[in-house]
Amino acid sequence: MKILFILIKFVKHNQKIISQVLKSFVFVRNKTGKQLSIVGGHTFYCGVRGARTNIWRCTRWGQCKARFIITMSGELVTAQLNHTHEPPSFVIHDGIYYKI
Repeated sequence: MKILFILIKFVKHNQKIISQVLKSFVFVRNKTGKQLSIVGGHTFYCGVRGARTNIWRCTRWGQCKARFIITMSGELVTAQLNHTHEPPSFVIHDGIYYKI
């Protein structure tokens, strides 16, 4: 299991800058060896591998338009993380993702 990056929001509260973690992007493998990303409890697969960027789509791609794009160096380009469904039930055991 690998956390590649975290979206952080910085807000000013009582004259102090406070950071809030918005989303963490965790990368795991499923039992067949395919790489998945878990963001906010929802799962994504790498749908398109380009020369400079990868497009990650929700695993419910036929029903949900959620996706994010990252560069080969791991920088977030854009993210649309609004899902039309509840997150799947899963466990991660020894770094392997299992849907339940």
